[in-house]
Amino acid sequence: MREIALAASDRSGVVVRAGAGRIEQVLDNLLANALEAAPRGSVVSVRVDATGLHVVDDGPGLTPEQRAHAFDRFWRAGSGPGSGLGLAIAKRLVEVDGGEIELAASPSGGVDAVVRYPVLRASRSRAPANVRS
Repeated sequence: MREIALAASDRSGVVVRAGAGRIEQVLDNLLANALEAAPRGSVVSVRVDATGLHVVDDGPGLTPEQRAHAFDRFWRAGSGPGSGLGLAIAKRLVEVDGGEIELAASPSGGVDAVVRYPVLRASRSRAPANVRS
């Protein structure tokens, strides 16, 4: 057991438009990558704020060159499991909904996967972001 904690927060209060099941599939791909990269005893965080949906790991991170190729089909950072299609699929799903996705360096040295969708409206509540299909 790797004892990786998952932390989640939503500070955005926004409503976005995305096709049914697409945000879930994007999040599934990003979480799978983050959990694979995260070292034992670390934290993978998921947060929604004014800058987008972030999935952040404490792993070894990627070089700028690796981040530039990470969304290429069949590209893989290492020899771990997977086909190298997850991020390519995630990017396409986000773009279909008019959004964008990028990988940035996190302050901890890992990866901050950031997804931005067009915002329909700001909500007054702090409830989790709503998905409309």
